[in-house]
Amino acid sequence: MTNESTNPEANLGRLMGCAARVMLRELDHSLAESNVGISGEQCILLKNIGWDDGIHQNELAERILRDKAAITRHLDVLEQKKLVVREHNPTDRRQNLLHITSAGRRLLQSVEPLIEVINRRATEGIEKAKLEHCKDVLEQVFNNLAHRNCSNADRTDS
Repeated sequence: MTNESTNPEANLGRLMGCAARVMLRELDHSLAESNVGISGEQCILLKNIGWDDGIHQNELAERILRDKAAITRHLDVLEQKKLVVREHNPTDRRQNLLHITSAGRRLLQSVEPLIEVINRRATEGIEKAKLEHCKDVLEQVFNNLAHRNCSNADRTDS
């Protein structure tokens, strides 16, 4: 019997990390092939802003568990491409509120089929019940380690 702590292939954290990275790599590849002009990380940001238009920039960074400086760099690109708009919070000018533009919404609609293909390929051969169970387990892992509950608004999937 293999001990999970000594077998890197069986380590839950490694498997989750590898799965997330390979899905992001696939998204990057698909976006590049389609000449969309944004990266997978930028697509994830755009999707999250679309789900919660007007979100605070710092809240977005916390939600998707990304470094605030990296978020800022990606937002700079998205803003240059006129896909998002940052505005100062009228009640606290230290905070930026993020809004998706109509061009950003159109871009998201155009990449949705790419994302669906990646998700289908990633889950190919997995029974629906097993997939739902896997999602439940992953959500519980997240909840066990996070300071807040994972909700539908906390989606970072592609």
